[in-house]
Amino acid sequence: MALTDLQKKERKRKRDRERYRKNRKKILAQQKEYYDENRDEIRERRKPYVDEYNARPDVAKKRYKNNAKKNYQKKYRETHRDKINARAKAKRVKA
Repeated sequence: MALTDLQKKERKRKRDRERYRKNRKKILAQQKEYYDENRDEIRERRKPYVDEYNARPDVAKKRYKNNAKKNYQKKYRETHRDKINARAKAKRVKA
């Protein structure tokens, strides 16, 4: 029985997935080592993409929203520190 091209590709995909699962830790260690050795070069090569991605309106909007949320949380913690500590102390006493 002759296999079609699609069947061959699917078998190869399955074998590759299995091989990756077996050697996952080794592969990730190799990638980490490569990145550690070539970090500056990789980051320099990726810089145009990173700049383009960060300039996208949806990404900039999300970043602004997250930063605003973080700043609000920080400000809240600073201004309500006593209230937060009292609440935490009350929980510890109950437990």
